[in-house]
Amino acid sequence: MSGSAVIDRYYRHIFTAHTELLDVIRTLGLEDRLVFKKAAMAYYSRGKIYPLNSAIDLLRFRPLTLAERLRVGISTSTLILKRDWRAFDGVTAAALLKKRCGNRGYARFWEPLLKNKFGTHSSEVSATWLWDRLQSRTRGRLGRSSGALGYLRGGFGLLFERLEAEIVRHGGRIMTGHPVSAIEKAGPNGSFILNGDTASPFHACIVTLPLPRFAEIVPALPRDYREQLARIEYSHSVCMILRLQEPLSPHYWINVGDENVPFAVIVEHTNWMGGDDPGGQHLVYLSRYCDCGDDFAWRTPDAELLDVYCGHLRRMFANFRDSHVLGFHVNRDLHTQPIFKAHFSRVLPPFATPIKNLFLVDSSQFYPRSRCMNTSFTLAREFNLYRWGREARS
Repeated sequence: MSGSAVIDRYYRHIFTAHTELLDVIRTLGLEDRLVFKKAAMAYYSRGKIYPLNSAIDLLRFRPLTLAERLRVGISTSTLILKRDWRAFDGVTAAALLKKRCGNRGYARFWEPLLKNKFGTHSSEVSATWLWDRLQSRTRGRLGRSSGALGYLRGGFGLLFERLEAEIVRHGGRIMTGHPVSAIEKAGPNGSFILNGDTASPFHACIVTLPLPRFAEIVPALPRDYREQLARIEYSHSVCMILRLQEPLSPHYWINVGDENVPFAVIVEHTNWMGGDDPGGQHLVYLSRYCDCGDDFAWRTPDAELLDVYCGHLRRMFANFRDSHVLGFHVNRDLHTQPIFKAHFSRVLPPFATPIKNLFLVDSSQFYPRSRCMNTSFTLAREFNLYRWGREARS
């Protein structure tokens, strides 16, 4: 944005079911910054944007026949009513949705979304992933109206600043600007040494890096364990932030159901939280997931990527002009999202690694839950409970 305003590098919102995150926000004294508002959703399909906020909107979704709309709605409701993720662990989302919505209903509604999310792995993703996505949107309304999403005024950077202050206040020390390139151990029962610095030994290490990076920096990991971790694959992310002079649409979130469009979702933050928008600028995120090395979005220079994206925006929104772009920024991240394939529970890595007092706490362990900030806090709590129980037994 302009001036000294700070924005999140990636779009963020809170569901009312995100009780772990909401508890952290309250504990840190940030509840006065928390705002829940309705957010307008839509789906771009076959050259047109369709509002998609209710059952009535789904019944008006013209790319599907009436029978297909009913099957999509009924199958979604059935998934929401199921409470045990284990029923879906060994089934792919593609197979389940084809069975319940029909091949054409799947191809017109669900398949573009799965392909935009998981690319070449879209047909392998566990139905558990879909189940949790639907569950998180319908549980824990906390008295708020349906369709309400939460946000911290001023951005989620406030949350991490407050967390850092609490850690320091309790005697913790946070070191920035000290990248870890190697973790080694001085003997079977010795201390951990980071980057060969024997002056700073550690009794235990908790690594929160993605699995490929974890395997790189710990050379002593056994071969069979490395092979187990290598079976888990990741998607990478490309997210462009646009500052626009004019809005694109009245919607907060538009899923793009067109494989020819090089971004999977359009998130107009200021259509939802306009109060954070100084100077009348409109903040838009254009995001997608991809495979590193074989996706043009990963390799294309930023300015060229903007030209390509603007070309698609002109076709999608009649009022959009390139001159509306006041500024842009592109974020690219490796190993953003682990790909939860069918039977993922069989390859889920435990907290304990083969090396004594070396622990792994990684997004691959989110399963069966979706990747989001709430799940990060949930996993941290679960690890603490694991450590307390482990120490009590020793």
